[in-house]
Amino acid sequence: MLPNLANLDKIAYRKIEILKLLAAQNLPCSASVLSTKLNISGKTLLNYLSDLEPYLANYRQHIRLIKTKEGYYLSKKNSFSMNTLYYDIEKETLFYSFFSYNFHYQNETIDSYAKKQFVSYSYLYRHIRLMNQLLKPFKISYNLSPLKLNGSEVRIRFFAFLYYFHTCNGIAWPFHLVSAQKYEPLIGQLEQLTFQKLSLIQKEKLRYWLAICETRYILEDYIDYRETLYQKVAEHHPLFSVLQPLIDNFLNKFTIPNETNESYFLLSKIS
Repeated sequence: MLPNLANLDKIAYRKIEILKLLAAQNLPCSASVLSTKLNISGKTLLNYLSDLEPYLANYRQHIRLIKTKEGYYLSKKNSFSMNTLYYDIEKETLFYSFFSYNFHYQNETIDSYAKKQFVSYSYLYRHIRLMNQLLKPFKISYNLSPLKLNGSEVRIRFFAFLYYFHTCNGIAWPFHLVSAQKYEPLIGQLEQLTFQKLSLIQKEKLRYWLAICETRYILEDYIDYRETLYQKVAEHHPLFSVLQPLIDNFLNKFTIPNETNESYFLLSKIS
């Protein structure tokens, strides 16, 4: 389960909450009912609705916020996914931008990152401490000097998959350093070798895992050879010998030290 980020970026998640309430209504909902459900004042609600207008304007041909005498409702096409709006809002949160930066890049300082984001050092430092509290159940955290994700590589990758897959929800590709299309040949070869047709969701999950692994290779962050679980599982996998050449071909594109368990970890993700 993902951490509850609502207390970290209250304004952003309140906007998402309003959209979810409106999307769940079949009839117009009055401002008083909405403000009561959200436990905010009527004036604050109007401010939030005004803040939502730029997001809705990006998709005006698909969705609109309508105001009537009875209240507010969303008029949208059935083909439009609300996840598109949720993602547009969430990607602007500090947690999303900070995690994405630290997952893809390293060796930034708090001071230099704060300047790039136009926030104060104290503001960022305070929020990093809050983020570390939220990440504690996952046994990962942010190292402060230099800024870097701290924890076992396996845990970092699993959290990245969980967070990105849940947040992006098929709407966007969150990886900055690699494209989704580059993995199509590998997926095709995998289907041929295993004599199975992967579903759309299976393909998307596989793309995410390949992108996560490749991004970490670029940063030279690898699965420790002492993580022996994946080796034990792989060696008893019925398709280990069949898939090993495919995995080796993928890994040979990178300079990966011998003392890692990358091939075994990758097998657990593609099989």
